[in-house]
Amino acid sequence: MQPHEKVGLVGANGAGKSTLLKVLAGIQPLDKGRIVTSNGLKAAYLPQEVVLTSERSIFDEAFTAFGQLSEWHEEEIALEKKGEAGTPRYAELHSLLADHEYGVKRSEASQVLMGLGFEVKQFTQPVAELSVGWQMRVVLAKLLLQDADMYFFDEPTNHLDLPSKEWFCDYLERSAKGYLLISHDRYFLDNACEKIFEVERGALTQYEGNYSSYCDQKEHREAAQEAARIAQQKEISRMKETIAKFKSKASKAKMAQSMMKQLARIEIIESVVRRKRVSVPLPVPERAGSVVLKVDGLAKSFGDKHLFSDVTFEIERGKKVALVAPNGKGKTTLLNCLMGKVAADAGEVTFGHNVSVAVFEQEQVHVLKPNATVLEEVYGAASPEMREKVRMMLGCFLFSGDDVHKKTKVLSGGERNRVAMAKVLCKNANVLLLDEPTNHLDLASKEVLYKALQNYQGTIIFVSHDRDFIDHVSDTTLSLDNEKVSLFPGSYEEFCYQYPDRHSRIDDENSAGTGDGQKQGTLHKQASRELSKVERSIEKLEKEKERLEEVMGDHEYGSDAYMNALDRYEVIVSDLEGLQKKWDELSE
Repeated sequence: MQPHEKVGLVGANGAGKSTLLKVLAGIQPLDKGRIVTSNGLKAAYLPQEVVLTSERSIFDEAFTAFGQLSEWHEEEIALEKKGEAGTPRYAELHSLLADHEYGVKRSEASQVLMGLGFEVKQFTQPVAELSVGWQMRVVLAKLLLQDADMYFFDEPTNHLDLPSKEWFCDYLERSAKGYLLISHDRYFLDNACEKIFEVERGALTQYEGNYSSYCDQKEHREAAQEAARIAQQKEISRMKETIAKFKSKASKAKMAQSMMKQLARIEIIESVVRRKRVSVPLPVPERAGSVVLKVDGLAKSFGDKHLFSDVTFEIERGKKVALVAPNGKGKTTLLNCLMGKVAADAGEVTFGHNVSVAVFEQEQVHVLKPNATVLEEVYGAASPEMREKVRMMLGCFLFSGDDVHKKTKVLSGGERNRVAMAKVLCKNANVLLLDEPTNHLDLASKEVLYKALQNYQGTIIFVSHDRDFIDHVSDTTLSLDNEKVSLFPGSYEEFCYQYPDRHSRIDDENSAGTGDGQKQGTLHKQASRELSKVERSIEKLEKEKERLEEVMGDHEYGSDAYMNALDRYEVIVSDLEGLQKKWDELSE
């Protein structure tokens, strides 16, 4: 692996991805073998979880990534507090900070912190007051500011909201630094990775291209392997028949013995273990009225923190609505108001005619009965018409055989989420309210879920930080920003194209208090950055378009592989048209 390569590490849960990452980062020793690195290679490692104990403020803790520069600054502050600002040492420190571009580094730290979701007013807040999730963002900020040669990230987006994920993805795309990362976020693997390493049954296989390209290549490789296995088995059968026919004949015995030796030396090609493609059996829910939900003048505050006010919108039957906003802006609280879990300060929530609601909550440990089995939990929630399909539904969500008799208290986070989603779908409600349904799910489980929700004929309102999941499921976007809500009649992807400056908090805060000329310069920079981002997107889509053309050329017209490639090809052509139009507007 080269220092500049951007690689995603994938594999089934338990395949050893995290262990491999620790070994490569030098955190965990090898049982045998060795790892060779370039002389002076500076590596940085981000684990899935870490406890950050610090008495510093958010900004000061992030700034410790600059090592000596941070120490000089802290010493300078200490001298000021002692009233020793006129001493020779203070002058020396001031000179050292200037010579080592303290102001530039301070700006860099601010940009990274704001990109990861912190507001300027939070910079002085003590790290000790933060939740684990926000502390992990500080750790990630410190890692990015280290300017390492190679980064090892283990699920770096676990605690990031959607805007922060998009900023981080863009940051990695623009970076010249290499990295190896584990992620269950397909959008991230597609946009931030140029190569995929797969860990499977103790072996590592390399694939050129992003995650979508890896999926296609793996399918072709498996098809070729299966064809080779069948051909080999036919040849082995032929050889065995020949040996049986001639081994008892003196004139042919020598040939038969030679053939037996050849047969013993053959390395048997293993059968491909293919993951079953499942289709969740959802019945058509009872028809609701044309408007399933009305929200009028909703407002909510917690003490002095105002989340939203005068929120008013209507949701029509059959819509699949993604509720999006940066962390801390109230989207989960708004969803909880719709669920009836949180009382609004003002306004009304009214469900329409003949509406039945099923709810998926973010923390399943508080919802599932700990001593109930998986089967008991789902069967008890199922509607009468769905009870006979409970076992089939559990099988679709990867619970088979004795797995259905496990008690929920022994399940992993991902398993609990799959049980809870099976419960929700078995209720056969016509409106689903889902809070982070993809939490703790691996890529295979997410695919099962979004395909089920794509086929669901009711209404969905959901919160998710998984961009790929949002893009696959949503056809309407409910954006909560600046305490107000707006309903956009299109997918989140279309919403992003229509409103590229939807999360411009960084530039807004940095330009506060500047003159008109500086603001104009900021706007120009925003447009330039957006233009560069559009150009990179066009380049990626053009490459994928060429690859899909090759796939269609290699497969028979009408085959599954051909039609899947054609479906994606048509989406890409449409996206390219929109991006080209956007490029023209930004260029002007």
